[in-house]
Amino acid sequence: MTTWTRSVVVRRAGGPELTGPALRRLQVPSVRPLLYLDFGHPHRSPALPSFLSVGVEGARLLGSHDREHAIAVELTVLGAYRLAGVPVNDLAGQVVPLVDLWGSWVHRLEGELARLGDWPSRFALLDRALAARAEVGPAPAPEVLLAAWQLVRPATARLSLAGMADRLGWSRQHLTAMVGRQVGCSPRRLSRVARFERAASMLLVTDRPLAGVADACGYSDQAHLSRDFRDLAGCTPTRFLAERGPRVPAGRADPGA
Repeated sequence: MTTWTRSVVVRRAGGPELTGPALRRLQVPSVRPLLYLDFGHPHRSPALPSFLSVGVEGARLLGSHDREHAIAVELTVLGAYRLAGVPVNDLAGQVVPLVDLWGSWVHRLEGELARLGDWPSRFALLDRALAARAEVGPAPAPEVLLAAWQLVRPATARLSLAGMADRLGWSRQHLTAMVGRQVGCSPRRLSRVARFERAASMLLVTDRPLAGVADACGYSDQAHLSRDFRDLAGCTPTRFLAERGPRVPAGRADPGA
């Protein structure tokens, strides 16, 4: 991805390394939408329809597919708004087929990806395609960009909601409405999921006990983190680790926003 597309829309994208086992493992709520393109094979139907997932609640296991013919794109917090062209709170909690958003353009893109024989060419094509969609999509309000950046930071490093609203010259109600429209959830929800996601990512790369992870991520205690696992992922931390597999080496996971 080019710097422009990555900074505005895309956080990271991958072929076999982000599809395959990663999408068959337990998925938990994330502040970042997931764009999934299954371009299949010229002689078969896609194993999964291409989709956009925004703020889906609870843990889920996505079905298996042909990892050699799929691309997973992790968007920025505001990437879905730029690409979908509709208020994101209309999509929140859903896995939306891309054809419902973009029509036959999606099938043309899938066909072009299928005809290319290597991943660098596919990523270059996807970069151009997403940049073109973003160019005609709505631009996030600068105030929402600033608020979202603040809300996904650790609690000790961010302003309160009232402080953010005052700094932006908005009321709390207007800030909440604008974040909901362009991010897909309330400011409180965004900060809660960002903290939970940071803790879940830390569990995968550290041998710290659960209480240590809770403390490092700003939870009042271990019970509070366990409650977030039940509420947000629908599972215990133990099940999360069992489903996701062995911890990865430190430095491989990025719990940031």
